[in-house]
Amino acid sequence: MERAWLMRTRCAPRHRLPDGRRTSSWPGLGLLSALVLALVLPTGSASAYWSAGSAAGGSGASAATTVDRGATPTAVAAGAAVTVAWAASTLASGAPVTGYLVQRYDQATLTAQSVLASCDGRISATTCTEHGVPAGQWRYSVTPAIGTSWRGAESPLSSPVTSDTTPPVNAISLSNLGGNAFQAGDTVYYRGLAPGSFTLTNAVTDSGSGP
Repeated sequence: MERAWLMRTRCAPRHRLPDGRRTSSWPGLGLLSALVLALVLPTGSASAYWSAGSAAGGSGASAATTVDRGATPTAVAAGAAVTVAWAASTLASGAPVTGYLVQRYDQATLTAQSVLASCDGRISATTCTEHGVPAGQWRYSVTPAIGTSWRGAESPLSSPVTSDTTPPVNAISLSNLGGNAFQAGDTVYYRGLAPGSFTLTNAVTDSGSGP
């Protein structure tokens, strides 16, 4: 506990006795006025938010509130880009928060990762797209924030999402030739004026998330 004290005093008058000794007396409690302001700080982490207003001749008012927990986000991957979206959070009073902090975790170890551009820092919207995400499986969380340092509770983690930086490999082939057509690498030549047909097959493979 920490206490801050503010005190104002007036010195008491001193009197000299016949034998030379000095003494002092306090005429009354009116000569001593003290204003004590005590501020109690708990050892844990606590936050509060007040809004107050007053007018001349009127009475002041104040109210305390809390920040609701972040909503569970969804994450959708498109190659190495992951789009994260979540529902808006509010204070318990219903007022909106001013931003969100997005965090990415490794699916296997739940180790926090460095969030990349577009999702890094405070996000004012309720969605962002993280670009250049390394290949792997990830989960995301959202923490609502208001002001410079007041935060709500971190949301539950999203379902795992897989980012893939390995492009698929094409393997094109011709079969069932019934006309003038042939293949040279990934290019197929055919004579459209002559009747015929062929079958084009792509045996695509992908060592990442699959073809």
